[in-house]
Amino acid sequence: MRYYIHEYTVLCRPVSVGTLLGDLTDTQLRDWGEDTAVQLVEHGADVDEIGHKHGTHTLHYLVRLSMRLGL
Repeated sequence: MRYYIHEYTVLCRPVSVGTLLGDLTDTQLRDWGEDTAVQLVEHGADVDEIGHKHGTHTLHYLVRLSMRLGL
């Protein structure tokens, strides 16, 4: 299976951003998790999977996460 669009861009569709966000501590999310999640989504990770993984709409989950982190 090939995940490259071109030489330097990797397709991240199979990556679960919802699992990443759910497994990281608040400190990890603030330090590097948020930036990593954004990069994964920009490179093709499924945004809707985030909410599905947490049993709610993605926007609702991300707003609650942002409030919890004080972002």
